[in-house]
Amino acid sequence: MTKPGDFFEELKRRKVFRVAVVYAATAFVILQAADIILPRLGIPEWGMSLVVILTILGFPIALTLGWALDVTPDGIKRTEALPEDQTTPTPPLIGKRTGTVAAGLLLLGIGLSAGWFLSPGTASDPVAEPVGPIESAAPSIAVLPFANLSSDPENAYFADGLTEEVLNSLARVPALKVAGRTSSFYFKDRNEDLQTIGTQLGVGHLLEGSVRKSGDQLRITVQLIEVADGFRLWSDAYDREMDDIFVIQDEIARSIVDALRIELGTDAAVTASTTEHLGAYERFLEARTLIAERGPASLNRAIALLDEAVRLDPTFAPAWGALAQAHSLVYWYDTSIPRESSVARAEAAAQQALQLDPDLTTAHQVLGDVLRDRFQWPEADASYRRALALNPDDVEGNSQYAQMLGRLGLAERGLPFARRAAELDPLSAVPPAVVGLLLFQSGDREGGLRQVQYARTLNPGLLFIHLIEMAIQLDLGAFDAALETQRIMGAWLDTHHADDPLADLYERLPDQTGDTAEIPTLLRDSWEQGSSHLSVAAQSWAVHYGDPELALELMRTEQRSDGAYDSIFSWTPYFAPVRDLAGFRELARDLNMPEYWRMHGWPSDCRPLEGNDFECGLDQAR
Repeated sequence: MTKPGDFFEELKRRKVFRVAVVYAATAFVILQAADIILPRLGIPEWGMSLVVILTILGFPIALTLGWALDVTPDGIKRTEALPEDQTTPTPPLIGKRTGTVAAGLLLLGIGLSAGWFLSPGTASDPVAEPVGPIESAAPSIAVLPFANLSSDPENAYFADGLTEEVLNSLARVPALKVAGRTSSFYFKDRNEDLQTIGTQLGVGHLLEGSVRKSGDQLRITVQLIEVADGFRLWSDAYDREMDDIFVIQDEIARSIVDALRIELGTDAAVTASTTEHLGAYERFLEARTLIAERGPASLNRAIALLDEAVRLDPTFAPAWGALAQAHSLVYWYDTSIPRESSVARAEAAAQQALQLDPDLTTAHQVLGDVLRDRFQWPEADASYRRALALNPDDVEGNSQYAQMLGRLGLAERGLPFARRAAELDPLSAVPPAVVGLLLFQSGDREGGLRQVQYARTLNPGLLFIHLIEMAIQLDLGAFDAALETQRIMGAWLDTHHADDPLADLYERLPDQTGDTAEIPTLLRDSWEQGSSHLSVAAQSWAVHYGDPELALELMRTEQRSDGAYDSIFSWTPYFAPVRDLAGFRELARDLNMPEYWRMHGWPSDCRPLEGNDFECGLDQAR
C-alpha cells in the first residue's frame, strides 16, 4: 500500500508539479491574449467563455499526461513505475528551468494585461478628451461649398449641386478621408481663413471653388489648397454653355477628381448624376440640409420637399433614400407623428430606393433604423453592417449603429462607431452627443459631459443633447445645473410645443431639500396628459428623488404608449437602481434584447442563467 509521503515523492519524480506550474503560467498568457484579441476579431463574449472552459478542462488532462509520460533526450516515453525494492533520488519540486519558464510566461501575461489596460481608447479606459476631427496618415480633404458669384440666387442650387457631386465622388475613394457634408456646408457664406477651416475640420487639403453665370455662359473656377502652409497645389477654370446642368456637373466633377487623383495620389471613380430633373434635384439638395438640422419643422419640410422630388422623378434613388431617412427621424423629434406610420413610410421609401440602387448606403442604414425601432436587433445589426461595408465612412451609418449598441447596453462596442462619426463630421452636433452619452454609459461622466457641452455649442436647439447633459449633471450631484437645463428645455417647449405635459416641469419641482412627497403624483399626472419630448427627464427626476420604481413605471408607460422606446438612457450609471428591479428584466424581454445578447454578448451588468432566463442589476456590475 502506497503511503501518502511515497505518493508525494512519486508526483515529484514524475514531475507532475512542474507540469502544473507551466500549464498554469501558459494558461494565464492564453487568457490574457484571448481577452485582447477576441473582441477585436468581432467574436462575441461567449468566445472568451469557451476559452476559459477549455483551459480549465485541459488542466487535469495535462496532469494525467505529466504522470504517464516523460520527456527524455530520446523523445517522449512512458514513465515506468519503480519496483517496490528500488529507490531513486527525486528531483526538486519545481526545478530551476521550470521556475525560469514559468516566471517568463507570467511576466509576458502581465505585460499583455498592462499594455491593454494602459493603451488609449480601450474599453477599460474610455477616452475622456473631446473627440477631434480626422487624424490619419491617408490624404484628407474637405470640399467647401462652391460660391455663387452670379446675381441670380437661383444659381446657388447649381453651385451646391456641383459641390455635392464632387463631395460624393471623393467620398467613394477608399484611400481618401473626406470631411462630412454637414461640417463642409457649415462654412457656406462664411468668410473665414482657409487654414483655420482646415484645422477645425482636421484635414490636410481644402477644395474651394466658385460659379459665375453670365447669360448662357458659365465659368467655374476651382483650387486645391494645402492647409499646412496655405499653398495652392492646383487650380483650374472651366467655361461651359448653360445647356444641360447635369452633364456639366458630371463633367466638371470628373475633371476635378481626375486632377485630385494626380495631386493626392489616389484613385477615384466618378459616376453619373442620378437624376436629370432640375426641380427634383433642387428639392433634394434643400431637403438634405434640413435633415441635418434635426428640428421637427425642418424634418417635416424635408419630407414635403422629397415627396415632391420623387413625384417629379420616381427613379431618383438618393431622393428616396433621403425621404426614408427623414421619415425614420421625424418621430423622435415630433411626437405628434404616429410612430408606426413614420416607421412604415421609412421602410417603404428605403425599399423603393434599393429597388433602384441595391448598393445605396443610406437605404441600408435606414432599414437598420426601422428594424432597430421595431426591436428586431439581429436584423438591424445586419443592415447597419451592410451599410458600413458599402461605405465605412458614412457618418449617419456609424452614428445610428452606435446608438443601437447603446440601446442594448453595449456602450464599449458602440464607442468606436460613434467616435468615427464625430471624427468625420466634427461640426455636426449629433455625433459628439452620441459619443458623450456612450462615454456616460461607460462610466466616464466628466468626459461625456465635455462632449455633450461641445455638441450643444453646435446646435443648442436639440433637446436630445440637453437631456443627456441633465442626466449627467444629476449623476454628478450638480442639482442647480440640472434644474437650469430643465428650465432651458421647458423654455424651448413653450416656444415650439407649449402643450407638452412636461413643459412647465421646472416650475413644479421642489428644490434639493424640499418636500418630495408629491413628486410621484406630479410625474404620473404629467404622463396622463399624453406623451412628452421630455420623457427621459421625468424618469431622471424620479431616480434623483429616490423612486426608481416610479422611473421604471414611466419607462413602461412610454414603451406601451405607442410601441416606441429608446432604451439608451436606461443603461447609464444613473439608472443602475432601475436595472436592479425585477421589472426591468421584463422590460428587456418585451424589447427582445436577450435574443441579441445571446448571439452577440451581454452587457456588463447582465448575465445569462439556466434556460432562457437572465438577470441584470448592480450585483452583476460588481
